[in-house]
Amino acid sequence: MRVWDTNRGAHDPLQMKLPGCRGISCVEFNEAGSLIACAGTDLHINVLKVTGATLSQHSKRLQGHTDVINALQFLSNTGRLLSVSSDRSIRLWNLGTGQSEKMITQTSAVHCLDSTSDSMFVTGHKSGDLKIWSLTQMKISHTIKEAHLDKVESVKISPSGKEIISLGQDNTIKISDFYSQKTIAEIEHHELFLPSAACHFSISSNGKYLAVGSSNGSVLLFDMKARQVEEIYQEHQKAVLSCAWDSWSSKLASIDTAGNIFVWE
Repeated sequence: MRVWDTNRGAHDPLQMKLPGCRGISCVEFNEAGSLIACAGTDLHINVLKVTGATLSQHSKRLQGHTDVINALQFLSNTGRLLSVSSDRSIRLWNLGTGQSEKMITQTSAVHCLDSTSDSMFVTGHKSGDLKIWSLTQMKISHTIKEAHLDKVESVKISPSGKEIISLGQDNTIKISDFYSQKTIAEIEHHELFLPSAACHFSISSNGKYLAVGSSNGSVLLFDMKARQVEEIYQEHQKAVLSCAWDSWSSKLASIDTAGNIFVWE
């Protein structure tokens, strides 16, 4: 596990060896940047504490999933964590006890999730469906059937909380109204071809831009108001798997299948 300071570039990343883990499937920071949750090939979730220039184990490893863990989400100021998996389950964890408080089994593998700051969260599924959940009741509020023609790789709730943005293996970005559950826009581009591995997009903190990687090594920057590409970055030589905006600046990071990380300004 490595944590990079984008201001220092490739110099002296924080590192920590995770016992029994030969690969990491997903990583998530909490809102304050003081905790990191990561899930590995050993099907455990590790919660790490960032203190200055060190990483340490924050709580005991979370165990229960039986297949690849695809996404994690801290729930603000609650001491809880959501996880979704290819074992078709959604789990709510108590970080204080290290126990799963709730498990919900779905009919299709769950590939991604995002939550609002209050009481709702959204999941994307292998079936192409999007599901909106009540966090307090852990029950489905609404289902957007076959939002995509193939599995949903990544989903985000817009900073305004009014839209659900999703990315599918059908190589489309869909924008759905959070309250009516209707698709209000569909974005495609001839450079956008998702790699077969999991692919994650990111939205800038002001909601103005969406960044997503392509199998040809391109990073596409979409203007969310105009619904079109504003810029394409082409430094990667391999398929780009994930993009992430810095919440406190305009920096954008992208990583490819060769493990190369680029930081864009």
